[in-house]
Amino acid sequence: MRTRWAFRLVTIGLSVLVGLLSVEVALSWRERAIAGSDRLDPGLVQHDPSLGWRLTPGWSGRHRHHDFDVRYRVNAEGFRAETAGEPEKGARTVWVLGDSFTFGLGVNDTETFVHLLDQRGRPTRRFVNLAVPGYSTDQELLLLEQQLGMRRAQAVILVVCLVNELFDNQLEVPLQVNGSKPRFEIGSHGLELRNVPVPIAVQVKADFLAVQHIGC
Repeated sequence: MRTRWAFRLVTIGLSVLVGLLSVEVALSWRERAIAGSDRLDPGLVQHDPSLGWRLTPGWSGRHRHHDFDVRYRVNAEGFRAETAGEPEKGARTVWVLGDSFTFGLGVNDTETFVHLLDQRGRPTRRFVNLAVPGYSTDQELLLLEQQLGMRRAQAVILVVCLVNELFDNQLEVPLQVNGSKPRFEIGSHGLELRNVPVPIAVQVKADFLAVQHIGC
């Protein structure tokens, strides 16, 4: 009797083990298939000595993935294409800075939340999307300083992804980006900017492949 029960327990254990291994193999295959489905037309980002990388002015292309098939357009200023038509004179300009979430990775130009805010805010407000995929808050600060040197906004919204940005602010090579970036560190005179100019030899590959796993 004991031998029979022992045989049954071993059989059940082996069955459970085989089942778990089968599930693991199936999930791993699916994950690789989804990752392999990511196809982005080349040229969306280019090297920038001050920021590490930035969007290529005038670029447009297609991004295909297991979950979506969309197109992106970048305006002449190097940001996600703005809403067609001019805002009413005297409208308050609101800049929105962030990473791939704010840029609108995986959605068309007219589907980003910045675009939807702009549509609802007219004619009294104009929302402008200044987000760049893969950016950390240190890069967004430098970008903001650049923009303030050329034009003005009445308000700024900063969207922060807490999954990786608190770590990336401390790094010259971010967790989700195959490329270098500037960073700040505390020195004798306060915050000091490091790794600028950013080496031009890096190959910029923003967080498009990683976004399906961590979302930033």
